Amino acid sequence: MGKPSAMFFKTVLNNLQLAPKDIVVVGDDITSDIVGAERMKMRSILVKTGKFKPNQLDNPVAKPTWVLDSVSELPRLF
Repeated sequence: MGKPSAMFFKTVLNNLQLAPKDIVVVGDDITSDIVGAERMKMRSILVKTGKFKPNQLDNPVAKPTWVLDSVSELPRLF
């Protein structure tokens, strides 16, 4: 079990006792982090660090709610 498996995200939701609308997934991998979030109807933030590659935004397999250069920009959203 791992991302983007629905079971992975459902387990997190159950453990935290939260609904998808209450979660924001932050990740640097569009194919696992953002795809998984989108499938579960969660908001998502793609950060342009780590695994991120600029061409991932040319024809994205999923559309993140927000795209940030770094997690240091998170406070401006919330």
